[in-house]
Amino acid sequence: MTSERLGRRNAGGLQHAYELDVDPGMVESKIREAIDPPSKAAALIPGIFAGRRFIGRVGGGRFEIWVRRRSYNSLAPRAYGVIEPTTHGSRVNVRIGVQSVTRVGLGLLIALAGLGSMPVLVSIGYGGIGIAIGVALVIFSGLLIRFGSADRGFPRNESAELQGLLDGLLTRDETRPRAR
Repeated sequence: MTSERLGRRNAGGLQHAYELDVDPGMVESKIREAIDPPSKAAALIPGIFAGRRFIGRVGGGRFEIWVRRRSYNSLAPRAYGVIEPTTHGSRVNVRIGVQSVTRVGLGLLIALAGLGSMPVLVSIGYGGIGIAIGVALVIFSGLLIRFGSADRGFPRNESAELQGLLDGLLTRDETRPRAR
């Protein structure tokens, strides 16, 4: 399997495109073999079940992969991908970032806190400082919604782990000896 990887960063997170010379079904099965499917029991009690490092769903020309965690954390990045057939094989477009619903929900919650804090802080005598804090929170929430999907690597760098998994699955290092 030969491939080419192209990467870029935008507001939706880190994006990659892999050009492969194999059909989409083979790409799906290769990804499916490297991850565990999510289970309802593991979703209810995270960390109780051991398994592969990565969990995800694959099917219908799409996939979603995330890192197995020992606790709940919806701010963790995920890899979302689409597998498209091409004339010479397939193209895999991947976006790595925080779920949009989580990012927008958190941003709206911070904006609500900013708007709600202004009248309270002004009424207890903080005037200009109270308004400045409220406006700063609203601006921060807008920036979070617009640019907040990238994994900054603190305290974990899970987007790099996801990228490493995909690079390992969807690219071939020409310097490694081929199996005969």
